Amino acid sequence: AAALRDLQGLADVRQAELTAQEGLVRRLTQDLAEGARAAQAQAEGLVRKEEQIHELLRERERTAKGQSEAVGRLERRLRDAETAKEELMRQMSTTAHKMEQLQCDRDDLAEQLARHAADRDRRDAARAAADEELQEAKKQAALAECVRHGLEAELKRLRAAMAEQERALHEAVT
Repeated sequence: AAALRDLQGLADVRQAELTAQEGLVRRLTQDLAEGARAAQAQAEGLVRKEEQIHELLRERERTAKGQSEAVGRLERRLRDAETAKEELMRQMSTTAHKMEQLQCDRDDLAEQLARHAADRDRRDAARAAADEELQEAKKQAALAECVRHGLEAELKRLRAAMAEQERALHEAVT
């Protein structure tokens, strides 16, 4: 019975761990979804920056050579746009790396969760087997108790018969 309580306590602790890990898997899945949305927004920002760069290049080409001041402003805007594009590309690379890591973490946790579930199933099966053994032992103990009572009654009857024979023998001798 103490072993069963210990097994139940261990099973309860494992169940709490499984529940916590399931919550972590859900959070990692949500983080992956947020990362995917961020990557999509970054990709859209990159497309907009490239469109802006192309427009600025076309505008620069249209600008007359005599308008050097306007060309200088366009050159600065173009450099700024290219710098922003490079920054977005760097952020996209970082986001992709983080998403890969989150995916790996989620996969690892899912694998741990599966192992813990299998362990829990094995413990449950062991507990059920121990319960069956305990019930069988109780039945055997009850059966042994019945046999003991029967033997005690038989012994009492035999002692009474022996006492009766001794008394009869004693009366016959006297």
